[in-house]
Amino acid sequence: MSKFTDTTFPHLLDLIYAAGLEPSAWQTFLDALTEPFGGANGVLYAYDKQSGLTDFSFNYGTDPAFHASYADHYYKLNPYGSAVVGLEVGRVLPARYTGRMSEIIRSEFYNDWMKPQGIPADHFGVMLRNDEREHVVIGIAPHTSLFVRHHDRYARELATLVPHITRALAMNDMVEKVQATSQLLDSVLESYGAAAFLIVRGRPELINTKAAQLLATRVFRINRYGNLVAGRPEDESRLASALEQAHRASPPLPVGPVKCVSRDYGTAYYVWLMPLSPSTRGNVLPELQSGGSSRVLMLVSTMGQMTIAPETIREALQLTRAEAQLASAIAGGSTMVQYATKSGLSRHTVRNQLSSIFAKTGTSRQAELVALIATLARTASSGRV
Repeated sequence: MSKFTDTTFPHLLDLIYAAGLEPSAWQTFLDALTEPFGGANGVLYAYDKQSGLTDFSFNYGTDPAFHASYADHYYKLNPYGSAVVGLEVGRVLPARYTGRMSEIIRSEFYNDWMKPQGIPADHFGVMLRNDEREHVVIGIAPHTSLFVRHHDRYARELATLVPHITRALAMNDMVEKVQATSQLLDSVLESYGAAAFLIVRGRPELINTKAAQLLATRVFRINRYGNLVAGRPEDESRLASALEQAHRASPPLPVGPVKCVSRDYGTAYYVWLMPLSPSTRGNVLPELQSGGSSRVLMLVSTMGQMTIAPETIREALQLTRAEAQLASAIAGGSTMVQYATKSGLSRHTVRNQLSSIFAKTGTSRQAELVALIATLARTASSGRV
């Protein structure tokens, strides 16, 4: 067996599927192609047919100083662009297959951009995807002498990678859709004035900032099975019964109110449950209506403002005074826009402050930050802060 089969191919596969889960990792995979393909350089790019713009582009083995000049000028002169459109998807082909080598060698693009970087006119190209929205191409250009000498072997080895690269690109699409859906649902829940939970088969899939407060103050809790339950044992049966009723409701109708009480403060909250299915009508936003009857939107009466001073937050979380004031406002239910308007700061400044707070506290969402501050509020009320 060859070195490529024994060691290089498994290593490249690991990098390909890592890029499938995290698109920024494509650069690492492409950089790893240079050595086994004779000091190759090249590009992986996606072209949006509607906008006429490049969706993404990763260059490898080339001089970064030339990349800006391509975007500024040379992309308009690229003679390969129109030629690749007719390539058969998944097939490894040399550039000479297009029959335009004499034209390419005389072009400004080749002589002023490719040749100074040592990129040969003839190299491999593969159309990875070509649909009504975009085409995705990978180009790989070994040094000329090695390209000629090892042409057939390089073509075979690249062909073994192509179906895996294609699958990883499909994984990118799925990851992007999941992230976009999650971000959209998250923003939808935050738009509710009440605490909102999106419950999927008993488990909280998404929560907004006010819902995080209720978890932190033990109005509700997550049990060892990952299910959302009431904070007090005496409230659990009522909440569980209401959730079951909401799941089974046909037609989907609101269930509630169900009374739940905070274990920390003794404050009563009232819960309404809205089954979400394609047949749901009313004011529930349609973005939440995917997933069938297994999803329930749980709304809880709004929690009062959290009473914890910015100074306490600053000392406990090692924040600046400005960051502590923002964190206190968020915990009290203010939005970033409201805080920016009230404090006279730009939204950009407030976003930067929030990013710094996330970094210092190890949180990544406002709901997580509020949960952390709620814990401080609980310990403060018991005299431990």
